[in-house]
Amino acid sequence: MTYDDQLKRLPESWVWSEIGDISEVLGGKRLPNGHKYSEFPTDHAYIRVTDFDEMKVNISGLRFLLPETHELI
Repeated sequence: MTYDDQLKRLPESWVWSEIGDISEVLGGKRLPNGHKYSEFPTDHAYIRVTDFDEMKVNISGLRFLLPETHELI
């Protein structure tokens, strides 16, 4: 089975989607001066280039933003 074939196989209850359809994609943003990642999960996941692995998002090291940092970005 090719890699493309593997990508096309999804569980029956799943659907294919573009990342922009399920999230807001902003590129090249850095944390504003004086702001840090949240120490706990929030509603604002911050996906970094280092979180991508073989066409997937590796959520094991996902970072999160505090609401006030999210608003600034």
